[in-house]
Amino acid sequence: MFKATNERLTFSSIGFVFAICLSVRITAILLLPLIFIAFFYWIKNTEISFSKRVQLILMCSLMFFLTILILHYPAIKEKHSLSYEDKNPSKDLNWIQRNYLGLKKIESGQEKMNRDAIWINTKFEKVQEYLKIHGENSLPKTFTQAVIKDPILVAKIAFLNIITCFGRFFRFWGLLFFIPFMVLFKGVFFNKYKLPAILFFSFIVILSSVCFTFMEFRWFYGYEILIPISILYAIDKFKISVESSKIQSVIVISLLLITLFNVKSIISIL
Repeated sequence: MFKATNERLTFSSIGFVFAICLSVRITAILLLPLIFIAFFYWIKNTEISFSKRVQLILMCSLMFFLTILILHYPAIKEKHSLSYEDKNPSKDLNWIQRNYLGLKKIESGQEKMNRDAIWINTKFEKVQEYLKIHGENSLPKTFTQAVIKDPILVAKIAFLNIITCFGRFFRFWGLLFFIPFMVLFKGVFFNKYKLPAILFFSFIVILSSVCFTFMEFRWFYGYEILIPISILYAIDKFKISVESSKIQSVIVISLLLITLFNVKSIISIL
């Protein structure tokens, strides 16, 4: 009885927390694929009956929709949509247009490979001027339009962001960041030990692919907890003792690398 109550509470909490996240920022929609992956792994590893699985998933979904309805009821009633802060300067200008123009300037060699190409050298005034000269449909207004118009450009910035992410996390985790890969490429694919690593690497790929600009690592706040969880799961899976010489060597080397990579930042703090 206690176990069943605990399961219902867990799944209701997932729906509630996801609704809260989505109510605060629309970018929380990127959590949805991760939730689907987690559910899929749960289904593959659980022993409860099919009807019970359906009940728990429906309970999660019901809690999600009820919470969204309560928090966004005025906007849903008046605008038939959720209410979010609009960061675009006007109805005719948006960030997809600005990002696209800035990235094309980099691709053509007019700007250096740097976020300043967008943030400083491609202001919305520049976007407006470009639209006046080339027409209102000369720049994509949505991410889907950007993919259709220039899939190569979208692929380039996505690949750059993925490489940037791996470089960033290697800088702050050293060799420890690669320990979860041992789990990913060994054993049964639908193994619970792989889930944290798969969730994190999936999020890297998803975010890198859809952000359509240079990666900002503040977008990973809250998600980076998956890195230490993945490392601990990998160590537990392979029965590696934290006191073993191998893991201690990895930790020491990682600390030395992290110190070396961040010596400038450390000195500036001191």
